[in-house]
Amino acid sequence: CTNCGPRFTIIKDIPYDRKKTTMSIFKMCSQCQSEYENIEDRRYHAQPNACADCGPQVSLYQNKKRLEDIDPIEEAVKLLKEGKIGAIKGLGGFHLACDATNNKVVARLRRLKNRETKPFALMSPDLEKINQYCEVKKKEEEWLINQSRPVVLLKKKKNNLISPLVEPNNNCLGVMLPYTPLHHLLLKDNFTALIMTSGNIADQPIIGDNQEALEKLDGIADFFLLYNRDIFNRCDDSVLKIINGDNVFFRRSRGYVPHPIILDFKLKEVLALGGELKNTISFSKENYVFLSQYLGDLKSVETLNFLKESIVSLKKMFKINPEIIACDLHPDYLSTQYAE
Repeated sequence: CTNCGPRFTIIKDIPYDRKKTTMSIFKMCSQCQSEYENIEDRRYHAQPNACADCGPQVSLYQNKKRLEDIDPIEEAVKLLKEGKIGAIKGLGGFHLACDATNNKVVARLRRLKNRETKPFALMSPDLEKINQYCEVKKKEEEWLINQSRPVVLLKKKKNNLISPLVEPNNNCLGVMLPYTPLHHLLLKDNFTALIMTSGNIADQPIIGDNQEALEKLDGIADFFLLYNRDIFNRCDDSVLKIINGDNVFFRRSRGYVPHPIILDFKLKEVLALGGELKNTISFSKENYVFLSQYLGDLKSVETLNFLKESIVSLKKMFKINPEIIACDLHPDYLSTQYAE
């Protein structure tokens, strides 16, 4: 979709033309080409225009083999209902998914991901299902249905169907609605909620590459639901909470990056490298500040490399050549060492 579909995650360079995105390998069929060229069509000049014949294809892998002669999405639903854990390729990277009402599989996911108490995000098919296990106020509902589809922190209802292991130490749950057709097809009429937690190894960033997912998540996921369009810029989910009527971002990422923060004064071209934990970087240019997507904790070479990738990508995207680099004074931070 041109309004809520991929853009930042597939763009390699500007201007935003198909040939400069990861859609470039998919040649439009005659029908899609006709839509693209017809000024009266709603898909006129929609750069990622594609259909089931000429666009990206979905596949399912299990036991290191691609399953043939099956519907990948129907098979994924079946496996999730059986209590399996799936690595599912989303818009900006992989999620590890399982049935959020199944205590046994949630406990297994915690053990395999080495994540004792940190909460898992949930995805439900619609507001009706969310209202079964969370209190949803009007402002929270507005953000849940926003086209950017952030994870919204909501107060849990008592005696709900969600496994207590999803969020063992808090009275809130992080919940989002589907934001890709794949998500809608998985969830519709099938689940109250799925856990949709970042597909990564502890202390490493979200995985976006198919082969890397098949290798690194092999010991966690029972199956892999993939598609064959590359993710160029990985981008994790955004997280917010409504506090005193205002939305407060705990993580500003998918759906908001690289939309700038606009200031009422001008700055020099600066690269700010952020802190060690929950890192994001930012660039300033004139009266704009461009924040990167959420990068993670800078505790590993993989996350530092992700930071470097983001610097290259944003510099290229916004034609910024920083005169100043800002960093923390802590000498042991990887961001500080990189700045120096």
